[in-house]
Amino acid sequence: MHAYTHTCTNRKDNVSTEKLIKIQIPATLRKQLTDDWENITQKDKIVKLPRSPNVDEILSKYHELKTKKDGL
Repeated sequence: MHAYTHTCTNRKDNVSTEKLIKIQIPATLRKQLTDDWENITQKDKIVKLPRSPNVDEILSKYHELKTKKDGL
């Protein structure tokens, strides 16, 4: 499991807070994301878009699996 931080700013108090989000990423998706990151940041290559799976598909699948796991 990988942990990701998300920084958000409270508009009322103008204070930044970090929230830790733990997401299980399947090995195949992790490899694809790592390869994309390396190609973009280290090899100056651009990923063809639209990409499959896209963010919406990933989040929908995650929500679907999480709902099944939690029995909701």
